[in-house]
Amino acid sequence: MIGTHTDISDRKRAEAQLQNLIAGTAAATGRDFFPVLVQHLAEALDVTYAVILELEQGQLHPLAFWGKDDWQFTYSHDSDPTPCERSLEVGLYYCESGVQQAFPHNPDLVALEAEAYLGIALYNSQGEAIGNLCILDHQPIRAPQRAEQILRVFAARVAAELERQRARTALEQLNQALETKVAERTARLQEREAHYRGLMAGAGDGILLCDRHGTVLEVNRKATELLGYNQDELEGIKFQQLCPIEAWSAPNEGFEQRVMQLSCQVNDSEFITKNGQHIPISISTSVIETQGEPIIQTIFRDISDRKQAEAMLQQTNAELMRATRLKDEFLANMSHELRTPLNAILGMTEGLQEGVFGAISPKQTKALQTIEQAGQHLLQLITDILDVAKIEAGQMTLELVPTAIAPLCNTSLTFVKQQALKKQIQLDTRLPNDLPKVDLDERRIRQVLINLLNNAVKFTPAGGCITLAAHIGRNEAFPHSPTPPLSHFSPYSLQISITDTGIGIPPEHLDRLFQPFVQIDGALNRQYTGTGLGLALVKRIMELHQGTVTVNSEVGVGSCFTITLPYGESDPPAKMQPDIWETVEDSASSGHETATVLMVEDNDADVCTVSSYLQARGYQILVANDGKEALALLQNQQPDLILMDIQMPDKDGLETIQYIRRNRATVNIPIIALTALVMKGDRDRYLAAGANEYLSKPVKLRQLASAIQQHLSPSQCPR
Repeated sequence: MIGTHTDISDRKRAEAQLQNLIAGTAAATGRDFFPVLVQHLAEALDVTYAVILELEQGQLHPLAFWGKDDWQFTYSHDSDPTPCERSLEVGLYYCESGVQQAFPHNPDLVALEAEAYLGIALYNSQGEAIGNLCILDHQPIRAPQRAEQILRVFAARVAAELERQRARTALEQLNQALETKVAERTARLQEREAHYRGLMAGAGDGILLCDRHGTVLEVNRKATELLGYNQDELEGIKFQQLCPIEAWSAPNEGFEQRVMQLSCQVNDSEFITKNGQHIPISISTSVIETQGEPIIQTIFRDISDRKQAEAMLQQTNAELMRATRLKDEFLANMSHELRTPLNAILGMTEGLQEGVFGAISPKQTKALQTIEQAGQHLLQLITDILDVAKIEAGQMTLELVPTAIAPLCNTSLTFVKQQALKKQIQLDTRLPNDLPKVDLDERRIRQVLINLLNNAVKFTPAGGCITLAAHIGRNEAFPHSPTPPLSHFSPYSLQISITDTGIGIPPEHLDRLFQPFVQIDGALNRQYTGTGLGLALVKRIMELHQGTVTVNSEVGVGSCFTITLPYGESDPPAKMQPDIWETVEDSASSGHETATVLMVEDNDADVCTVSSYLQARGYQILVANDGKEALALLQNQQPDLILMDIQMPDKDGLETIQYIRRNRATVNIPIIALTALVMKGDRDRYLAAGANEYLSKPVKLRQLASAIQQHLSPSQCPR
């Protein structure tokens, strides 16, 4: 019989060590487990040091450190690299001896006098490294394989406990954060409620809080003051008792539904106070949720002062409208009273100059020229005053049509050529052939250009030069512009400039240049005649066109005025009809009497002037002093054309025209309205009543003769 035996004392010893480890650490839980484990681990494996390290944010920190039969607290582990970091990289790292030489830059190994190292990485349930379990000794580790097995067994438990501790810490932190947030929110709510209560109590408006049925739950101090109740009296009252309007008592609808429809609207209404007084209020309602229940919040204020102010404003507006109407009537009457005598003065002067009343001497011719110049100056003054007044009153409207720019500029120049010739001033133009048509009121822009050209001639010394130029360019900001920029138009605009070599304007006077009735220098006013209205009128007309007028000037060098008009594409314009004054031709009278013209006029001077001129041109003239005489005359005679004054006593021209158009015998007789009334809407009213044409006094006699010819057949016109 052969027998063998094996020494199993080491195995038994290892099993006993493992059992002792398990028994020694079984009762320890939580963070107490870590120090108990490293103590028993060092004793069981007979090593000097046992350490558990946790990996946080890329750094290892000791959780438990046992060494030399006592707890250690000096293990910093801040150096790099370390054997523990190596074990994290490879999972398990064993250095049988010479660990200090393997990691020469680690002072902890020197301080511990470590010779051997065995460490294993700790992993969480996601397989991520979270720490390290290791042992160190002054000499090579005995039975390293057995030590490795034991470390592997306890590494799993350490990792699980560490992960559980982390989860518990995170949960505690989360709970703490939630508790902090709840506490903060509660504090904010309490603060907000206190703030709201304070605002409600100190609000300058009345506040009512009602339930869904309209029962008042809470009020503020201002509400009690406005309504005359105390707080106890108001709380519990129905809202409908305070504001009994249809909006709150609509049939088949509850209070809450009506509030929802009117929510967030501000309405004017009335509240009834305790003493029965009705006070006007401005009221707004909204629905807010409080503990799941709707609360209707009503904010209101007493608007008695506002209502009183509105009533006063309405009264003021009515008075302003009356004043505006009276102003319009005054302007109309002033226009009539001033233009009527001027019509006689200028008309008689024109007739005398044309030899209607016989031959005149050179001395008389010169005197008549002086009379005509003074009359034209007075007429221009009246026209400018009325134009400015009409613009200020919003009564001037524009007739925008596509207009050729070069002809407009050239015809404007003809008005100043004679004046420029007398002063030997050179007139130059720079007008490109490809200038497009631009939408504008041709008559008003011509008025602007003539005004600027007249000024240029007036203030330019003899022998000077004036240049009129036009081009399409980009909109720019100009200095000294009294009108707003062309911001809402296309980036291009028409720019027309008038440059002179005149006396120039000092910089300090530029801002006053476009003010009405202002001349910048009293000495200039005495040397150069003018009213100071021209540039003010230019500014107003440009503003009506949404354009600008600007000026650059240097004293002793000259000035450049530029008007800028918005330019955009437009359809090809219809054939344009030239103005009367552009097409009037002289028609020599041979004394041949043909057509009969009825003149209805109450002013003897006008009758004498016009009738004498027309008789000299060969017309037969009938005269009626008012509308009643005209209608009586028409019963027995049939004129070929009627010249109708408008403002006459007894029966005015407008009424007379309407009567003539209703009469079958006279319905087709051409009627030319001659009037000094030139306010907004006058022309349309006369044409709508039945007039064929409208001419404003004072009218040029040649212009009148041309207008008469246009409404007669060739056989009726003088030859």
